Amino acid sequence: MPANRQSVAGSLFQTLTRLCTAIGYGIATAIFNAVERSPATSGYYANNSVEPYAATFWFAAAAAALGVLVTPWLKIGTQGHAGDKGRLAESSNSLEDVDGSLASMEVSGGNEKETVRQKDVERVA
Repeated sequence: MPANRQSVAGSLFQTLTRLCTAIGYGIATAIFNAVERSPATSGYYANNSVEPYAATFWFAAAAAALGVLVTPWLKIGTQGHAGDKGRLAESSNSLEDVDGSLASMEVSGGNEKETVRQKDVERVA
């Protein structure tokens, strides 16, 4: 994401994480309560008090396996700002455009004075 959109992306990520966590806890609680109300009378967990916990565990394991199966389609681009074309101010003291025009403008941000290209000044204005 460009620098001016990273806070929006971060807030969406946090919102979706918390929403999915709440939904997952809700499903796990429903599974636990359903198995606790009607326990198995035969089989491996017959009359075993661990059965609701095991059912919740198997739900969590299935959800994790589903997440692992989706990871081959996950694409993560370059991290950081290397090659970011959306910046207004460069950190160097002088920049020239192709035609050689140069506009000076002080950018407040500490004690440094930065020079901004003419096309960047026009884009902001």
